[in-house]
Amino acid sequence: MRFHALPALYLHSCPNCGGAVESYRLAEGLPCSECLPRETAGGDIKRIIEDLRRRNALRELAPLADNLRRYEEIGGLFERVVGFRMWGAQRLWARRLAAGKSFAVVAPTGSGKTTFLLVSALYMAGRGKALLVFPTSALAYQAYRKLLDYSSRGGLALRIATYNTMLKPQEREEALRRIEAGDFDILVITSAFLPKYFDLLARHKFAFVATDDVDSVLRATSKNIERLLKLLGATDEVLGKAFELIELGKRRGKALLAGDEKEAERIEHEIEKAREELRKMREELRLGVFIASGALAKARRTARLLLFREILGFDVGGRAEGLRNVYDLYVKMSEDPKAQVAELVKRLGAGGIIYVLDREFGKELTQHLQALDIKAEHFFRPRRKVLEAFEQGQLSVLVGLASSRSALVRGIDLPHVIRYVVFVGIPKFKFRVELDEFSVPAFLSFLYNVRAVLPQDLRFKADRLIARLRRIAPYSARLDKILREGASNSFEEYVLDVARSAVEFAADLLSRGDVRKAIETSTEIKLTYIGDQLYILLPDATTYIQGSGRTSRLYAGGLSRGLSVILVDDEKVLNALIREMELRFDDVRFEELSKADLDSILRGIDEDRENIRRILSGRLRPEELSSRDLMRSVLLVVESPTKARTIASFFGRPNMLIIGGMPAYEVSTGDSMLTVIATMGHIFELPTSLQRIGESERNKVWRLVKPVAAGPYSPMDYSIVKTEAGYVPIYNKIYKCPGGSYVDDSDVPRDCRPLDIVSTLRELASEVDAVYLGTDPDSEGEKIAYDVYLMLRPYIGLIKRIEFHEVTRRAIMGALASPRDINLSMVAAQTVRRIEDRWLGFGLSRKVQEAHGLAFLSAGRVQTPVLGWIVERYENSRAERKFDVVLRIDSGQIRLALPEDVYRSLKENGRAIVSLLEERTEAIQPPPPYTTDEYMRDAVNRLGISAEEAMNIAQDLFESGFITYHRTDSTRISTTGIGVAREYVARRHGADAFKPRTWGAGEEGAHEAIRPTRPIDAEELRGLVAAGVIQPTIRLTRNHYAAYDLIFRRFMASQMREAEVVVAKYALSLGGFNAEVRRVVEVKREGFLAEYRSVEVEPRLPVGEVGVEIAYAKRLVELLSQADVLRMMRERGIGRPSTYAKILEVLSRRGYVVIRGRRKFMIPTKRGIEIYRYLKENYGKLVNEERTRLMEKYMDDVENGRRSHVAVLDELFTEFLQEVLAKKGDAAPRGGAARQ
Repeated sequence: MRFHALPALYLHSCPNCGGAVESYRLAEGLPCSECLPRETAGGDIKRIIEDLRRRNALRELAPLADNLRRYEEIGGLFERVVGFRMWGAQRLWARRLAAGKSFAVVAPTGSGKTTFLLVSALYMAGRGKALLVFPTSALAYQAYRKLLDYSSRGGLALRIATYNTMLKPQEREEALRRIEAGDFDILVITSAFLPKYFDLLARHKFAFVATDDVDSVLRATSKNIERLLKLLGATDEVLGKAFELIELGKRRGKALLAGDEKEAERIEHEIEKAREELRKMREELRLGVFIASGALAKARRTARLLLFREILGFDVGGRAEGLRNVYDLYVKMSEDPKAQVAELVKRLGAGGIIYVLDREFGKELTQHLQALDIKAEHFFRPRRKVLEAFEQGQLSVLVGLASSRSALVRGIDLPHVIRYVVFVGIPKFKFRVELDEFSVPAFLSFLYNVRAVLPQDLRFKADRLIARLRRIAPYSARLDKILREGASNSFEEYVLDVARSAVEFAADLLSRGDVRKAIETSTEIKLTYIGDQLYILLPDATTYIQGSGRTSRLYAGGLSRGLSVILVDDEKVLNALIREMELRFDDVRFEELSKADLDSILRGIDEDRENIRRILSGRLRPEELSSRDLMRSVLLVVESPTKARTIASFFGRPNMLIIGGMPAYEVSTGDSMLTVIATMGHIFELPTSLQRIGESERNKVWRLVKPVAAGPYSPMDYSIVKTEAGYVPIYNKIYKCPGGSYVDDSDVPRDCRPLDIVSTLRELASEVDAVYLGTDPDSEGEKIAYDVYLMLRPYIGLIKRIEFHEVTRRAIMGALASPRDINLSMVAAQTVRRIEDRWLGFGLSRKVQEAHGLAFLSAGRVQTPVLGWIVERYENSRAERKFDVVLRIDSGQIRLALPEDVYRSLKENGRAIVSLLEERTEAIQPPPPYTTDEYMRDAVNRLGISAEEAMNIAQDLFESGFITYHRTDSTRISTTGIGVAREYVARRHGADAFKPRTWGAGEEGAHEAIRPTRPIDAEELRGLVAAGVIQPTIRLTRNHYAAYDLIFRRFMASQMREAEVVVAKYALSLGGFNAEVRRVVEVKREGFLAEYRSVEVEPRLPVGEVGVEIAYAKRLVELLSQADVLRMMRERGIGRPSTYAKILEVLSRRGYVVIRGRRKFMIPTKRGIEIYRYLKENYGKLVNEERTRLMEKYMDDVENGRRSHVAVLDELFTEFLQEVLAKKGDAAPRGGAARQ
């Protein structure tokens, strides 16, 4: 991506000197023009470094130069000893090793992890001793032999030693002697050796330690973490400080949970202090490099693992169970399932696993297959020889249990062998509601599924019980013993109490007739009698995912294809399984076996297996697989930490790196290594004044930019320089400290060490093959992406923009596959808005502050007209004397605004004449899905929250993957959205209730309306979160669920049939005052009203002269609510979706309005009225509605490429000079707002 950068200067951002740098230099991949002359060509960082070195000007790029040199050394060694160049992920790891970083490696089969560890040991042995830890003696011995070979090929004179059980006794004795004497450069050991002979190892400090399977190292004891750190040079003092940090982190978490923000802030300062002390200790010790290869089992995660984070700066992730590329097929089970399985195996061939529900049936099936000359064997317990025969092709299929504890479900990883699985019956939980049959997964599944049909009180109890079950879930393995032998301590008593409570609650539910009937008619739970015993049947989705996942594994070519066939023994359980699978995976699709193209499926599966076998045997190099660079490393930059965590979670439990105090999440997507990091919003802003930046930096600004005289305008005051060519904004880094963010150098607290986001991004970018910018899909997001692009351009050549409108796995994968360039028109539009806000906002604000003597006052092109609406409505309302009156007529009520005289007369006589004008049937069309302003209006009116809170909640829901992008003025719905609605409406209301509409006809752009990303309503979402099926990266509050419910129902209504209602129209006469009343008196066809109640049915009114009772009356002051103002902003073209809430928040924060009542009425204060009058009288031309609307149109034209941004800035600057700088406003009235 190359483009002509918009003129700008970025302070403290030159990659070499750290000073101000021109935007065009950054875009060309160059440091500032003072570091290198203009004629130097950019694009090649090595050539730039050499040019700087020749000029004796190499400064902050010197460490990168050293890293590049070491990377080339590693690459050269790799090619010499292995025979080919590093590829994909190996390049990423080599760059980190060259930088002296410790890190975790989780990568697929065939990605060259072990080879890389061996080459790394050879390279690091030149800097000190290296230690390699393998899970088994066989692997350790193989690695030792290969190291000897590699060392010979590389011409390295290294002493390589090993200790493992494959050595002869005298060889083991000799190895121990060498280890004791330090007679080695590289030592290869097993996991078992580490604790047994640690005292021997501890005599030496290691420059490099790597574990080939970190899970096996920790399996024996988590204390091995401390042992490994001590071998790298960590002292007891360092470990103690790290443990102190871990404990402080726990205390901060508890304080936040308790809502004690002051205590949390105090602990945060303690953490910062302790972290700085630990950093200094680490620098003094110069710890060795540690590489942890492999993933951790979930149950293996302990507090000690945080030592890796605090001391070495990374976390070890978990297995990527969520990645699968499986064809899910099903067929009805025949009366002879054994014969049916045999036919399937003959059709599918070798490399199969058959999962059965019963051990005895499995043995019979195995014998049946063997009798038909099918090479089969059962595998109900680990049998090494059977597994070896299967791997070598001597057996075609293995038969095992469909259970999460089965060795064939979890304990086998043969991606080059396993092609398909067959489930003889759906894996399921089948249990009675008895304590001796209790299991946590089964009862969790039951309560999650049953909660949807429970009344509110029972649903609340179910949710509390689900939470307790989730707490004891990690201890399920001990549960059988506790149930059998009883509790032996207080914790086991708690576990037993939870189990008893779950059983009692389930039994109580099944004893209730209404609940029992609801369960029997549901699609998720099956009740059946076996003999006279009642059993509950539920799908065991976890076992299905893990079992079918044996066929689809990550390898160097991506995610291998696999096949799963279910012989369906219960259609209801199948439907429930499909439903749960669809909730867990975006792209899962079940298909009938008879309709699938089996030949084509098998060809693809076999192609992947052949590639995996060739990679493992060394006959195929990864780069030969495709013209694509497989498993390349990609840095994905987003703006929100929540969004970063959500995206990373789609691909399993990520590794975490801590770079410069910022977390980055690393996962494998199947064909790339993805590192996700957040900028935490904008990273640059205009300083409030150039006087408030450092003097040396300010002097450099005037050397790089030549201003032209422009009357009374001073660029020092506005941080925008007028030049002969146009305008140059001066951007400063946003300093982000624990207590707040700052844009001026002089404001940064002395005790703050701000996050250096730019340096962190540059460090990560220098390690990867490509950078993708995934900020929000609007002009603000485009500007963040543009700024990041400029900061990273000197460090990496391939930088692309990706755009997604929902945070789902499907959307992210689609965006990664279709990157684009930065949209400069959108960046220009954002730049114009920011400059206009600085000129007009700062200029008018200073006039207001001078006139009223208050430094915090403000004004703006949008803010002031909106304040005017509020003031004028308030004043007009006070001039009229009206009453808000609720009349009770018979059983009905009518609300009217009555003049004072009519109200007084009605109080006296209490009579009215009612006439029926007409009554007719009408069709009511559903409302369109939400735009930003409509959503905020409903959130304010219906939920009683502020517009600002509504937007914050929508931001959380978007970043957590629950709704599409929430800053939009479009009502358009995509085909994906229509599919979401079709599934939900058909399931909940029947297929006839669905009526698809795309809305937004003729709208430009890719934006959609706000809609849910999945067909899950708010109540089901609450249950899924409670049960742990969905695990959001933030805590969802009651308001989150309420806002989601609004969005969900409004969208579903927009895709449903119209309602048919009876409307009655009445004439009402109140002593000469006449009014017309229209009300819905009957619903004939509910249609969309079943989801979104936009009208209420009211009783018919009696006709004739009737008695009237005043039920409620109050003096009416017709104020604007926040919802009213939002509607007016949209209708009148003032403001944008991204700024609606901010405008209202500023008016309140400045004390111009106060917010009252549930409907959030906006009442102008005395200060607000005086400020508005002052601005209207003195600067009315600038802040009137028409001019503001015209400027919005100009900026839209810039964004769409229809108008030059420089031309717009010229007009704005002329207006600013004439209407603000050259004009003196009158002072505020004496005794006015200045005293408030």
